[in-house]
Amino acid sequence: FNGDGDFDDDLERIVVTDSAFVSGTHVLNVTTPAFITDTLYARFRIADNPGEASEPTGSAQSGEVEDYVLMSIGNTVWLDNGEGGGTADNGILDGGEQGIPGVTVELYRSGDTPGVDTPIGTTTTDADGHYHFSGLQPGDYIVHIPAENFDEPTDPLYAHLSSSGAGTANADADETVDENGIDDSEPMINGITSGVVTLDINSEPTDDGDGANGNQTIDFGFLTYDRGDLPVNYPTLVDDNGASHVISPDLYFGSQVDAENDGQPDINAGLGSNSDGDDQLDGNDDEDGIVFMDALMPNSSATISMTAYVTPGLTAYYGAFIDFNGDGSFDSSEIFTGTIVDGVNTLAVTVPGVVTDTIYSRFRIAIDPAEVSVPDGVALSGEVEDYVLMSLGNQLWYDTDNSGTYDNGELPVPAGVTLTLVLSGTDQVVATTTTDANGQYLF
Repeated sequence: FNGDGDFDDDLERIVVTDSAFVSGTHVLNVTTPAFITDTLYARFRIADNPGEASEPTGSAQSGEVEDYVLMSIGNTVWLDNGEGGGTADNGILDGGEQGIPGVTVELYRSGDTPGVDTPIGTTTTDADGHYHFSGLQPGDYIVHIPAENFDEPTDPLYAHLSSSGAGTANADADETVDENGIDDSEPMINGITSGVVTLDINSEPTDDGDGANGNQTIDFGFLTYDRGDLPVNYPTLVDDNGASHVISPDLYFGSQVDAENDGQPDINAGLGSNSDGDDQLDGNDDEDGIVFMDALMPNSSATISMTAYVTPGLTAYYGAFIDFNGDGSFDSSEIFTGTIVDGVNTLAVTVPGVVTDTIYSRFRIAIDPAEVSVPDGVALSGEVEDYVLMSLGNQLWYDTDNSGTYDNGELPVPAGVTLTLVLSGTDQVVATTTTDANGQYLF
């Protein structure tokens, strides 16, 4: 078991002297130790003299000796997110990308159906994302990461998708060259499976640290995505090419970012307890990087504060999209782009003369300026944050009968009456406006 070249250690000798050991097929139950080497060598002897059969060496006056080599499969499950100078979604463990611990991994014989047939082995990735199956006979296998890893927010691969593309499992290329998970858009239902891995004696890669009888190159890269929660037309859903960002600890708005399997279209854009947006899924409000310092009043200037975390050495870019006219899209005059640095950044915008009552906006940050110059599509870094701005109004009139209702015959106040909007509990003036010719006002 320990690969030290002898059969003298605990549990390495199993001797059967039962007189019932007769012609036919017998099952031998074996207890394995805590440590097993990648390549196992085994010897089986049969003789009519128990003293001769109980030793791994020497001659016996009867019976037979059969020798076998048992092989192994591994290696790494990791987050292919571009952390630490790596490249996101390239199927290569590079930069400072990290292994994912606690992932359940199953091994099947080729031809079995994962999730239906019984796996021949199950293990869990260690703290570095490594897994290992040993004691395998030569033959064809598949490695499977079952759906149970993807179901709940507490699962190790919740909201993860496989890195794009899959290298050939039998190419014997390690995680520094490719990953081997076949893409599936619904891993929470189907899991992720490798291609067929063929183990041949003395034919496996020798540059993976375990000799020619083990293949430690079957790797799985994963990504998590941040998605938006504006109404569906902006767009938001994956099927509509909605805004999606590969999550990395190197770059984001505010103080946090969370992952979703798909966009969460919502007329409230995640705002409030009645929202259907992503913040209600896990109770985590990751829309925390943008503050509108001024109300977006018609024909005015407004300041927007954008707080970002940008890892030192990175150059980052933002895209801000504000649907002033409420037509359900972001026109060219409603798009603002530029560079963004670590800390608080200020964006000054000129508000047009016509502004809808409910204003939807989207903010994106990434290291590729092209990815954030448009409100949709995939970005390989950063975050997307969606917001809705609301309105307050409405009527000033001469209530001649002191009824508190605007009755027929009562007149509106004239145009030009000034109103201010003050933040409750403070003296902070948020906005100022005046009544129109009908006595109406709007913030």
